[in-house]
Amino acid sequence: PHPRQVTARNAIGVTLRPSGAFTACHGGRCVGNAPAGTTNLKYGGSIALGPFRCSATRRGARCTVKSNGHGFLLTRKAVIRV
Repeated sequence: PHPRQVTARNAIGVTLRPSGAFTACHGGRCVGNAPAGTTNLKYGGSIALGPFRCSATRRGARCTVKSNGHGFLLTRKAVIRV
């Protein structure tokens, strides 16, 4: 199954810093184009880049700082601190 599409009005974008602090952006101004060659992370998959690790689950996307575990869970409706 594929996740439902999110409208620009309901979009949520998140920026995670190496400290584990993050800022969330809500609405159409958060929507942008992914870089060329970007792939979607499938359910159960994870990716690590620099100090960060992100995993895709049925509940949402969880992104954390590898060294301290701080970060967020991004669901269809909210950003939750982890």
